[in-house]
Amino acid sequence: MFERSFGTKKYFLILFKVFSALFVGILISLIGQALMNYGYFSFMFLFLSVFFAFFTLVKKLKILGVLLVDLLFILILVLMKVYIVMADKG
Repeated sequence: MFERSFGTKKYFLILFKVFSALFVGILISLIGQALMNYGYFSFMFLFLSVFFAFFTLVKKLKILGVLLVDLLFILILVLMKVYIVMADKG
């Protein structure tokens, strides 16, 4: 019974890392597409590049480490949004 629950935690962690990598990949690709207005091929190339780079970055981390990296990315995005809003007013 213990092995079964350990396997479930392992699969949940992998699924969480994949979901985080998908989120970051799509986010960075959408930001790049909004800034540079490139097409579908470039969007997919950037998405896959960021996805695999992020996934390899968090490969050895536990769930708390992945959450901290996700929070770091969210903080960076909020700071970018604040900068864009402030730059629009000035």
